Amino acid sequence: MWRRVAGGLNAPLQQDLFNRLRPALLPGKGKAGVKPHANELAEMWRAAASLERLETKHKEALGEALLRPLRRSPVPTYGFWSLTRLGARVLLYGPLNAVVHPEVVQRWLDALLSFQPGNQSERLGWGFCLSQLARRSGQRALDVDDSHRHSVLTVLRGLDVPEHWPRMVEEVTELERDEQSQMFGESLPIGLRLLQPQD
Repeated sequence: MWRRVAGGLNAPLQQDLFNRLRPALLPGKGKAGVKPHANELAEMWRAAASLERLETKHKEALGEALLRPLRRSPVPTYGFWSLTRLGARVLLYGPLNAVVHPEVVQRWLDALLSFQPGNQSERLGWGFCLSQLARRSGQRALDVDDSHRHSVLTVLRGLDVPEHWPRMVEEVTELERDEQSQMFGESLPIGLRLLQPQD
């Protein structure tokens, strides 16, 4: 539920939710809590990754913690999706100052580029994650450098992924409907559309 309503929460409420999730997701960085079951842990990660208004230092800590289980197959089902949301160059609703610094994301890319997917689901999750971490935003201060973008393009072109994914790394484009659903973690109900914020 919290993953679904996160976009409607202001920054202090998102911080409060993160503070409640932190003991389970970042052990040792908060008060000790109960160890959640696998399904609960997956939902906690998805909820935390959906908190786009969270300070970047918290997103970086979550991303670093996620990288450990994403180094080799099999990976947790929530892993690539959560890292995608945390390190996306273009947020779904969050402000520009909540985008993780490109140098941090470049370190994440360095750790992910050599991953060997063990199945179709991992291949697609990994490919989408790479495409979003290296996606061109149109804001030079947010984009990863050309060498990382080139490395991602090389990997994506060697995978059987939708043709739009490499294009997002090469040029500024909008997410297609399927990609929006993938970023949200589920499809939007029929008739509901995302509107761009008014300036």
